Amino acid sequence: MTQNAIERRYKGVQTFLTEGCLFLSLCSIAEQVANMHIDILSAIQYAKAEGWIDANNDMTKASQCALLGFLTGKKWHREELTALPNPVPDEMYTVEKWLNPKNGFTHFRRRFVDTVADSVTVKMGKLVSYYGYVYES
Repeated sequence: MTQNAIERRYKGVQTFLTEGCLFLSLCSIAEQVANMHIDILSAIQYAKAEGWIDANNDMTKASQCALLGFLTGKKWHREELTALPNPVPDEMYTVEKWLNPKNGFTHFRRRFVDTVADSVTVKMGKLVSYYGYVYES
């Protein structure tokens, strides 16, 4: 692999991953659904090239579903929920949205795993909503 190819693949990745909690949560959903490992560096590169991640490392509702579609080959939709259904349907994959009111930071995590080992936003903040992702069969 050339130096230019390496540079394109790695440039800015650490900065992105510091703020990429939603992206990583979506990758974990894709891995769960597809039952295979996702090449996260390639997924970041592709998502940025497609414009699914903006200059602030944010993703829209549509781009989140587009990323999941690209990674799984399925068509997805997302709903924002203030509470989860009980029980959560097997076909719904969820991400928690946390807010720290002291600093205004938002953090996303799965209900069973967090990409940040000890999130200050989760520790000091509050759970404000859930994103529920469902794919069409």
